[in-house]
Amino acid sequence: MGNKKGITVVKRNFYQDRWNEKKVWETATLSGGFYLRQYIDGRQHGRGARTTKKFLRAIGILGFQEIAGEILDSSDKKKVFVRKEA
Repeated sequence: MGNKKGITVVKRNFYQDRWNEKKVWETATLSGGFYLRQYIDGRQHGRGARTTKKFLRAIGILGFQEIAGEILDSSDKKKVFVRKEA
C-alpha cells in the first residue's frame, strides 16, 4: 500500500473467533500501526486499541479464520469490501 501525501489508506480485516461464534475481531491497518476492535453480536465493545502485529500473532487473532476485508481510500472515498467464502 503506497501512501501518497494527504491520502490515508485503511485496510480492515475481520476474523471469526475460534471459541465464541458470536465474537468477531477487526484489525485495521494504518501507516502508524494496527488497531484492534472486538464485536459481539454485531456491536462493538470498547473503543479498540492500538497494537502491533507481534501482539496480534501472540494472542492468536491472525490465526483465526478471516471472514471479510475492506479497503478505504480517502482520496476518492472509494470503499472495497470483500467477503471471504469458507
